[in-house]
Amino acid sequence: MRIKSTGLFRPGEIEYARLQSLPPFDTDLLILTDLRIMRVRTDAQGSIAQLSEAAPRQVGAVRAEDFRGRATVTVELHVGSSMRLEETTPAEAQRFVDTLTEVAARSRA
Repeated sequence: MRIKSTGLFRPGEIEYARLQSLPPFDTDLLILTDLRIMRVRTDAQGSIAQLSEAAPRQVGAVRAEDFRGRATVTVELHVGSSMRLEETTPAEAQRFVDTLTEVAARSRA
C-alpha cells in the first residue's frame, strides 16, 4: 500500500522505522521518527490520519508479543497511556521494538 504522508512529517523530521499491520488490518501503522512515535491509520486512497503521538522520551516500555505467527507491539508511555499495533510479522515487530528502544534510550541520555 502506498501511503501519502504529505503533511504528516514536520520539516527536517527523519523517519527511523515504520511498522504496518498485515492484511486485512494493513491500514494501521506505527511510525518512529527522530522527534516522535505516531499511531496512524490510512484510508482506501492512501491518505493518512494521525491517531496519537508521543516523544521518544515518554516511552516507558515497548514489547513485541508473538502468537501463532503474528505479533503485537505495545508501547507503554510514562503518562499511563499506550499505543498498540496488532497483526504484524514477528521479525518486523522485533526490529521496530529494537529501534524504538535505542531511540528512547538516546532521548533520555
